[in-house]
Amino acid sequence: MMFFLDASVLAAYYLESPESGPVHRLLKEEKGEGVALCSLSIVAYALLLRDLLADGVPAATIRRAGGAFDEDLEDFIQIQVDACLVIAGRLAIRHGLFLEPAIQLAAALHFDERLGRNAPQFPRPMVRLVTLDPRLAEAAMREGLATGP
Repeated sequence: MMFFLDASVLAAYYLESPESGPVHRLLKEEKGEGVALCSLSIVAYALLLRDLLADGVPAATIRRAGGAFDEDLEDFIQIQVDACLVIAGRLAIRHGLFLEPAIQLAAALHFDERLGRNAPQFPRPMVRLVTLDPRLAEAAMREGLATGP
């Protein structure tokens, strides 16, 4: 199973928030074959770090979380959003999602479809969308994806 992480999970994971425990266990115990993210998550994560710094999170914490993410970034499969924007619009309408979660879902679905074409012998879904956003998780399940943590 491939893991697809949204920006909420990146923040929890790299900032080591209380919500990150299940994510750490998921990625460690299940030993997925890879981790993917939407290219939008890179920007969303950077903006979140900026906002947290403005809210008083120590600069050293922000630098550590940003640096750790930057080191891991080359190991992530990055799904570009341009192919997903039309799908994202439809998903936003269908599930009442805001734009960013709709793009995350569209990218995860696109990734699952691409993996399915390349390895049709494996059961679908081949992607687990890992999110802390309950609306996004519910929409992903309705679209047929596995979710977590």
